Amino acid sequence: MIKTCSEDKLYFIVDECGAFTWRMNHELSHGRIEDPKGEVAKDIQNVRELQQKAVAETKRFGVPEFDVKQPSEDYWKWYRHWDSWKKGLTNEEWDIVNSKLQKEESLEGHLPTKKWNE
Repeated sequence: MIKTCSEDKLYFIVDECGAFTWRMNHELSHGRIEDPKGEVAKDIQNVRELQQKAVAETKRFGVPEFDVKQPSEDYWKWYRHWDSWKKGLTNEEWDIVNSKLQKEESLEGHLPTKKWNE
């Protein structure tokens, strides 16, 4: 799916993977969840790998290639473009976008009018 998804969906994959990783590490560090068998750590690693694959796919949308462990300024410009769009949505707009995401529908008509590199 990552190799063929739309740019907006790729952003959401990158963003949600980052949120999951942050939350799990936070909860582990505060002792709110335990991981005696290392299963949560494996999940975190799997999600990080998924995120790295998604980040690498940004080249399909004009982000020059870079080492995914050291994202480029172009990558951050791409990410901030999409993050700014998401954070700029009203609650009503987010409800529509989220509903479409859950149903795997196109977000056409709800996406930013400018590209990240314009």
